[in-house]
Amino acid sequence: VTGCNMQPGDLLGSGTISGQDETSYGSMLELCWKGTKEIPLSDGSIRKFLKDGDKVTMRGYCQGDGFRVGFGECDGVVLSACAHDAIKNALPYEPAVVPAYHSFKLHGYWRSTCSWRVRIALNHKKIPFTYHPVHLVKDGGEQHKPEFVQKNALEQVPVLEFQDTTGATHFLSQSLAIIDFLEEAFPAAPSLLPSDPLQRARVRQIAEIINSGVQPLQNLGNIQMVKSAGAEGELDNQAYAKHWVDRGLNAVEQLVTGDSCCVGNTISLADVCLIPQLYGARRFKADLAACPKLVKVENACKGLPAFAVAHADCQVDAQL
Repeated sequence: VTGCNMQPGDLLGSGTISGQDETSYGSMLELCWKGTKEIPLSDGSIRKFLKDGDKVTMRGYCQGDGFRVGFGECDGVVLSACAHDAIKNALPYEPAVVPAYHSFKLHGYWRSTCSWRVRIALNHKKIPFTYHPVHLVKDGGEQHKPEFVQKNALEQVPVLEFQDTTGATHFLSQSLAIIDFLEEAFPAAPSLLPSDPLQRARVRQIAEIINSGVQPLQNLGNIQMVKSAGAEGELDNQAYAKHWVDRGLNAVEQLVTGDSCCVGNTISLADVCLIPQLYGARRFKADLAACPKLVKVENACKGLPAFAVAHADCQVDAQL
């Protein structure tokens, strides 16, 4: 489409026109006239510059004599430049007004699945908050610094900081405890727990499998402790984590009852826990082909604003 064979190191100047009419245009910028025109191709498809909100479907393969290997289809939505506040402003925010608690600050780490859960919950409930990154590796880990230990003696993220009507400042840690607090403190906001007792229990069952039976076991600190305990043989970090991730996700796969959500067809705490965990699962090369229901739920959730804004790669401290 661009009409030129660009190579690494080539210098491109796109400020001039290649010719006097459209048939002489060479670059994508010229052909689409600064993104204002779509370019029809001979097979009926079109090419255009992507804009925020566009849905993108990627297909890829390589082939040779007698074989073809590909990755199927990958769908996604184009987000704006991953500046957290800018993306958040695009949400249809109508904050639930509950005067008892306000001025929320979330202390977290971009790739922490526990921090990620709280980001989703806050977005889903349309509760305004500011995000304060805590680097878990830099300088030995900012979570170990005295100023953070005062917020959470366990020296872990996330921590939700907020004030009450008296002006007193409070700190809450542990993602499920934080989300439970939000459920009770903001009853008018969209709930993450079904009203039916059995469905509510199923949601909590899935959440706890991930929260207690998967995430802590894949945690780097846990793996380091197992190594330091002097287990026989060399411990393969990835294989160790993958074992527990596969085991937990296979169990969750059997519990999914909805088409677009884990339980029923309404977003719940189970989905809030699942989506970040699938991101982590891919880091450890988990076998997600064995969990088609979970992947289907992920595809349904990832385009929702509350989930898209909360994605690890869209945080101000993301290291891509």
